[in-house]
Amino acid sequence: LPESEVYITPQFHHAKAIASAGADIIAIDATLRERPGGETVQGLIKQIHDTLGKPVMADVDTLESAIAAQAAGVDLVGTTLYGYTAQTSHLSPPGFGLLSQLVNHLDIPAICEGGIATPKMAQTALELGAYAVVVGTAITGIDLQVKAFLELL
Repeated sequence: LPESEVYITPQFHHAKAIASAGADIIAIDATLRERPGGETVQGLIKQIHDTLGKPVMADVDTLESAIAAQAAGVDLVGTTLYGYTAQTSHLSPPGFGLLSQLVNHLDIPAICEGGIATPKMAQTALELGAYAVVVGTAITGIDLQVKAFLELL
């Protein structure tokens, strides 16, 4: 939404559309940023649980937002927004330091998502205690890989 920095499942109607498309888990932006329409992370989590019956993954950028998300009732948390918020824009994914903090401070599964470019990086995340690792652009970003070759050669 143009008036908000929150772009991953900002409101309940987005979560409903994601569930209707067949998703088993609904990921939401659970950073401490203001949500559009006055919605709250806690309210959105409750609505997804109560209305859709789906588990909720909190996409976070910091330990502080992860702790708040756990307190709000999320089922799992991911490092997805590390490096993508004003508070963390000076950092580059993957957020192995954040992942370690999540594993050590939370009672819910921590997912390492973002910046995993090699099998070794995925292995490192698992060794740090990640419940699972999301590999995205390294597999799906063929266009980016071709561009890198073209620019270098």
